[in-house]
Amino acid sequence: MKVSIKEIVKEEDWIDIEQGQRVFDVIHPILNRGEHVELSFAGHGMLLTIFLNAAIGQLYNGTLDRRVLQENLTYVDISDIEREKVYRVIANAIRYYANASVYDEIRKEEAGA
Repeated sequence: MKVSIKEIVKEEDWIDIEQGQRVFDVIHPILNRGEHVELSFAGHGMLLTIFLNAAIGQLYNGTLDRRVLQENLTYVDISDIEREKVYRVIANAIRYYANASVYDEIRKEEAGA
């Protein structure tokens, strides 16, 4: 199924968590059913990592098998630079979710310092 980020976000610039969450809320159930998602990046202006963390990064929180994501999620209408940004978000998400409790504890300690 082709999913247009622009149709979900309804804005040119993709810059915040709320926008990314809307994308996640659309694609997660599709992927959870084992269906293929072709995620289109067509028609955007600014693309920030914080948006990608919410839209794509949290897919790697353990509710979906990484193999399923590799097989069923593809990115289209995306530049090489943007694709590299997506891959960095994925790598960071995998690292974070593998050690979430440790990262969260460090964040709490730093906030209290």
